[in-house]
Amino acid sequence: DICKKYDISVGNFYKWQEKFLKAALEGFKKSEEGATKAELRKIAEQEQKIQKMQAAITEIIQENIELKKSLGE
Repeated sequence: DICKKYDISVGNFYKWQEKFLKAALEGFKKSEEGATKAELRKIAEQEQKIQKMQAAITEIIQENIELKKSLGE
């Protein structure tokens, strides 16, 4: 019914379905570390955020030290 509705061949439908399912399963495969690709990507994103925050904290601390020096504390 779907194939008729969208005017596609049944063979193409099953090929596309197979590709979709394989790709979907690939995202859930565990890596060597035991995490999925999606989990590894999220971990990498979180690590980048942490590095940015650490850089900001370092900059603020340096500014604080300079202000204390200039004020004679």
